[in-house]
Amino acid sequence: MPLSFLDSLDLREYRYGLIGLEDWSMYPILQPGSLVAIDESRRKIASSGWTNEFDRPIYFLEHRGGWVCGWCALLDDRLLVLPHPASHRAPLMFEYPNEIDVIGQVAGVAMLLESRRRATPELHPRLRSPQTHELEPALRVLTVPEYPIYVGV
Repeated sequence: MPLSFLDSLDLREYRYGLIGLEDWSMYPILQPGSLVAIDESRRKIASSGWTNEFDRPIYFLEHRGGWVCGWCALLDDRLLVLPHPASHRAPLMFEYPNEIDVIGQVAGVAMLLESRRRATPELHPRLRSPQTHELEPALRVLTVPEYPIYVGV
């Protein structure tokens, strides 16, 4: 990252977070290793107001196991964290506000435009078709270990 970029960071207006180097949950919108600016004044989960995936607010959240970044939906007293469909990750559900805190809405991102390659997804044996033993493309499970998102001030 160029040092000139660090001069433009506004440490009073935003908190900054680093997406884990193996975190593909919001790919291709947020690539692993991206630096995100988090607006802590925008913590209320929006339920409408966007027209496509690029308009939908992305939230930065903290839970007991670390941090997570994704789209969110409130279902009664549950908060659903939705990954990008291209990530092949399952949504996460938490009791809200007991198990998870909304740090804020992602307001900006700095990331490399050249894409790194991720490990090839493998299908869990239980998800193979019992008749043909063919792989079912919609049910892929990644074998990449999870890395948390690190928050810095």
